[in-house]
Amino acid sequence: MDSLQRKLIGALVGLARATDGNEHLITPDSTAVVLACLNAKPSGEEDLQFYLSRVGEAKKKMVPDCFLCANPCGRTDAYDLNRLEQEKPDIRETKYRILKELRALAEKQPDKTQEQRLYSGLIAIGLDGYTAEELYSIFSFEQT
Repeated sequence: MDSLQRKLIGALVGLARATDGNEHLITPDSTAVVLACLNAKPSGEEDLQFYLSRVGEAKKKMVPDCFLCANPCGRTDAYDLNRLEQEKPDIRETKYRILKELRALAEKQPDKTQEQRLYSGLIAIGLDGYTAEELYSIFSFEQT
């Protein structure tokens, strides 16, 4: 994965964090952005900025107050995927496995019952302090 894709996936993690505990914020438009970005292969900085602006617009619709906050908590900030290289091997491998499965899911255009997995998987990639098993279970939960 090149640095442009890393930045884009990191931005998606921030977008997904906005939905954590706020699943009602997920819309067909935000899911379309997630799908497009998971399938994207930005060819340069200009292309990356196009996708990042789409992510930013979707996040601004979800959590507009975050952009006005005087004391930002950082909860919806982009995740630095370069941090994965410092993770324990099993954690790093699990996060890359989740990302691979997210991309496969995005290619299939998931239905409404599967879309929550997109967000849960992105959230799991950005989590620290969890075991590999816990991270994978966050992504692979069964919705009832």
